[in-house]
Amino acid sequence: MSKDTKKWNVLLVSYEREERRLLEELQGMGEFITTGFRSILLGRVDDLEAFLKTLNEKVSFSLSRVIPLEETFYVTPKK
Repeated sequence: MSKDTKKWNVLLVSYEREERRLLEELQGMGEFITTGFRSILLGRVDDLEAFLKTLNEKVSFSLSRVIPLEETFYVTPKK
């Protein structure tokens, strides 16, 4: 994950080992990246309400949770 100042506005949790599949399912819906934390993706979408509505109507076997974000900050995992 980069330390840039992008305004991430959604956090997504995939089921275990499903991050890549979830990224494929989200193509065209916004910008999404892996974070270095297992099963966690960050995203930026133009219209959060429309995105959440679309996800609610779409069947996804990779998506566990969606959390809208208002503020983000950068942390690194200890190795």
